[in-house]
Amino acid sequence: MSEELQSMVQIIELYGRGLGALGRAIRFSAKGAAKGVDVAKVKTMQCKMKLHYASTGNRKTMKLSELEKLTGGQYNILNIPLENDKELLGFYDRLKKMRVSFAELPDLQLGDGYTQIAYNPMDAENVKMVVQYYRKHLSEMPKDISVDQYMDMAGKDGQELLNELAKKGYTDGMHIEQLSEIQERVRDDNYVPISLNMESLLLQENKDSYVFKIPKSRLNAALEHAIVVPKKDCLLLDQG
Repeated sequence: MSEELQSMVQIIELYGRGLGALGRAIRFSAKGAAKGVDVAKVKTMQCKMKLHYASTGNRKTMKLSELEKLTGGQYNILNIPLENDKELLGFYDRLKKMRVSFAELPDLQLGDGYTQIAYNPMDAENVKMVVQYYRKHLSEMPKDISVDQYMDMAGKDGQELLNELAKKGYTDGMHIEQLSEIQERVRDDNYVPISLNMESLLLQENKDSYVFKIPKSRLNAALEHAIVVPKKDCLLLDQG
């Protein structure tokens, strides 16, 4: 496998966490890259992973992750020649009245006059009806575009912005999941919550556990102690 492709697969593995069946399918396809999967196809999957975390439901639309759950990860992208809030909200209201399921995608080129949404392919006919309804009020007709075309429109700066948005969305999502899990564990009498710093207290990492040094002040200033903690009982917070 080429270095470029291997790097993409690793990134896909990272972004695939928390995607359920869609994530497993994408990771499986990516691993098949060594057996002849097109590099361009892997890059498209990588972009979809980033969009999954970067789309946060702007202007009261769905998050892309919510749309993916509804459609099994399938969606079309509509390029709309509108960027003004008031005009877009009117367009969105019309889509909602037609019962179209859609999510606004990150605007990676602010000021270019365009906004992109992802929508359920099953609602394609209703989307066409909304486009026809608005055609007299638009400078050009909204068109379906591919993920690759969406990224091409973004340019280099837009692609860097997508990376930042995806990283933030992923981090925020993980924190929410971790907080929920911590709260669940604290209610269990079998668990005693302990905070340990990985950088200063980690003595050894084994396949299924960590060995931590316990600061002397917590027990006896004259004695050294260590604790073995199963990895399944650990949550890595705040990067260590």
